[in-house]
Amino acid sequence: MVLRWNDVKLALIVALILGLLALAGLGVQAIGGQPPPNQEPPGLPPPAHPDRPARGLSAPTVSLSWTPQVVRDIVAASNTAGLPAILLLSIAAQEGGLVGPPFPAGDNNTSFGPFQIHVPAHGGNAVYWQNVYNSVNEMAPRWRYYYTIYGNGTTWERDPAGFLVTAQPSMQGSIGLSRGVAQVNVDVARRAYAAVFPQTPPPPAPPA
Repeated sequence: MVLRWNDVKLALIVALILGLLALAGLGVQAIGGQPPPNQEPPGLPPPAHPDRPARGLSAPTVSLSWTPQVVRDIVAASNTAGLPAILLLSIAAQEGGLVGPPFPAGDNNTSFGPFQIHVPAHGGNAVYWQNVYNSVNEMAPRWRYYYTIYGNGTTWERDPAGFLVTAQPSMQGSIGLSRGVAQVNVDVARRAYAAVFPQTPPPPAPPA
């Protein structure tokens, strides 16, 4: 079969377009796109809510109050985990809240603690996950992974609410949240931190 020059040119153009599309996909992931689940590194803890279905944007049910000792524990645990204290306080404000223990049970009485750890996926029990340090130690590898994927401290420091909208569903395995709800979470986290540590500003975001 004799190939005509026009056929060759068309094949080259198609190959070029396909190559550019592949590179574009890699670029999206490199600047903060969520990788498919099968690309998560081995050994990464499962999300806090692996069986929670997508139900649209979460409602602004965040509590506007806090227990000082819970705030102290989350801040201390965040330092050990190498993640921003306000980030973890914001996630907890959306999940189990900052008032406890005990924290409300979620997902039909299967998720517990300030970060709503899902017992069928993580083991343990309601009492175990009420403990801030147990919850943070369990989830920290997953949180750090997606903290890196979504731009490290640069993205978080520049736009905390935007970071939560983009990253929290992957970090927690929870449903999406609107920017307004995310901003309320950040505001509550900042106010709680300032109330408990009035003389100490939050430390800058650590590098991943």
